[in-house]
Amino acid sequence: MYEVIYGLLLNSAAPAVQSSAYQLMLDRRVGKYELPEVGYCGACISYKNEHLFTFDAKKEHKSFAIPRSWEYVGSILQSSLDASLLLETISGAVGCDVAVSFLSFLKVMDRLPDIEKILSADDFSYSEEVDVLYALSSGIVSYYLQNPSQERM
Repeated sequence: MYEVIYGLLLNSAAPAVQSSAYQLMLDRRVGKYELPEVGYCGACISYKNEHLFTFDAKKEHKSFAIPRSWEYVGSILQSSLDASLLLETISGAVGCDVAVSFLSFLKVMDRLPDIEKILSADDFSYSEEVDVLYALSSGIVSYYLQNPSQERM
């Protein structure tokens, strides 16, 4: 089975490219370059890390998530932009699907438990609100997709 990472066939890339890609995904750095922290964007990406890089050359969409566009989203959030324009503006930066997911995450992020704590079977508590449960289940699926060798309970 091919290992598809961010729309690319990573296992067919040169070993040096694979190494750099994994270093970027796992350590948020390549060589001496470290991805900038972008506040709420860094929290959303760590919860649903497949949203870090969504470029797909086969799609017609002109907006897609890359680290630079997430940095732009961070500056949008720090601006005094009217809240009614956030979805359209962020969609222009990272794409509509990712923008909707991101804005949904912002609404519940302070109520989300730590996924690793849940998976380690430590005592934990979480809200039983539907939007929180949806974000939590999405985060758990994302965690397992990014950690396929993780032992499942």
